[in-house]
Amino acid sequence: MSPTMRSMEISLNAALKTADTHQICAAIDAAIHAQNNIAQLARKADLDRGTLYRAFRAEGPTLDVVISALSALGFQFVVQFDRQRPETPPNRYAKWKSRSHPELRSNSKLAAEYLTRAFETSEISQIVEAFADTLRAQENVTQLSGKTIRARPSFYRAFTAPHVPKFSTVVIFLDALGLRLAIRPLLDSKAAS
Repeated sequence: MSPTMRSMEISLNAALKTADTHQICAAIDAAIHAQNNIAQLARKADLDRGTLYRAFRAEGPTLDVVISALSALGFQFVVQFDRQRPETPPNRYAKWKSRSHPELRSNSKLAAEYLTRAFETSEISQIVEAFADTLRAQENVTQLSGKTIRARPSFYRAFTAPHVPKFSTVVIFLDALGLRLAIRPLLDSKAAS
């Protein structure tokens, strides 16, 4: 990995560690504008150049735009365990909860691994489905949403296909679970130079 790429990775991971979407978007925007040829980067990201210029400045991009931009820069997301969240009181409606991934309910490390495997596919539909599985597995989504600025229904709407969630919603949801995003170099050779 070139020193420039390593420096960019360190800068982006430092921003991601804050879980502050404004700082994260500013760091991604700086990485994009540090490239010699933004038009070529936009083609690599399969995004319009104007979208790439504006996406990280206004109200914030959707998750697919962030994934595409990072991929064009030569990185991919991983989900890291930050802290184990405390047990939540049982939900009286738990009998209607999804039983598809009960291991994601109380184990943040397993949830991080599950979501990372989804990010490795680079398929937004699989990533959104993994977030939906993780959300449905939670014992008490109302209490989880109470730790964020998002209401319970907004999490369900955000992680229902074919909807693509805002990047900020993903960051907030992961933080509430005791997880955070990080980046690593892409495993294949389509990295930017």
